[in-house]
Amino acid sequence: YIYQRSTGRKIPIYASISMMPTQDYETDDFQYIISSTLPIFYMLSFLFPVSRMVRALVLDKELEIKEGMKMMGLTDFAYNVSWLITLLVQMVLVSALIVGVTGSTVFEYSDKGYVFLYFVMFAVSIIMFCFLLAAVFSKSKSAALIGPLLFFATFFPYYAVADDSYDSSTKMSACLLAPTCFALGAGVFADFE
Repeated sequence: YIYQRSTGRKIPIYASISMMPTQDYETDDFQYIISSTLPIFYMLSFLFPVSRMVRALVLDKELEIKEGMKMMGLTDFAYNVSWLITLLVQMVLVSALIVGVTGSTVFEYSDKGYVFLYFVMFAVSIIMFCFLLAAVFSKSKSAALIGPLLFFATFFPYYAVADDSYDSSTKMSACLLAPTCFALGAGVFADFE
């Protein structure tokens, strides 16, 4: 067109339209299938550690070990921090094991450091939940049975708010329960995978 305007000679123009070449879209059926079941699998993997942690905390209270240590001069801060460090080390190992086992299959495209950080933050909330449950129970056997049931029960609001029809404020309110928040996050991980 510019050449025609500048020289005045008529040149035939042949125009054509075609698609820009792109790669074919590939779907990962594994991620599609596991995205609906991923949260429940991870919740089940944390049931046994929750049972052991609640039992240990309540057994410590049942045997009155804390009172004996306080008589020897131990402060409440040192006692609580020692339990926090002990339980945190255990849960970091559980989190590392889960990320190590599922990192190459379930979290194939995600940064493993972020996934590990996500699991560790959930582990800290589990530990605080176990401290809360330990304050309620006085017998270690009943705590070991009922504690994981309560922990698992706090997961089920996830099924109520997981639908996209709920607004973000409803989901954030449900995220006050750590297992529900964890399940919503696991669903986001699966969607991005």
